[in-house]
Amino acid sequence: MKTLEFTEADIIAAFTQSTATAEPGAGMTLQERIEATGLTFYMARLKVRRLVKAGEWEVVKVPRTGITGVTMPVWAYRPKGAA
Repeated sequence: MKTLEFTEADIIAAFTQSTATAEPGAGMTLQERIEATGLTFYMARLKVRRLVKAGEWEVVKVPRTGITGVTMPVWAYRPKGAA
């Protein structure tokens, strides 16, 4: 099995780029970030936690429509100042 290696700068760049596809001022959920970057759940969660703890990113609630068709606010993340 081939091991992929990413630097923290690569991860930040991928997350920042993936945010550009979100609605203006909105954030992306952890699952959306996993799909956009191709990271595992564990690695994506670890990187997001570090960015939030460092004060570079913020936690926001964004509206998402679930499988039942009900729209409700869910936790998402975005770079500070992206609003």
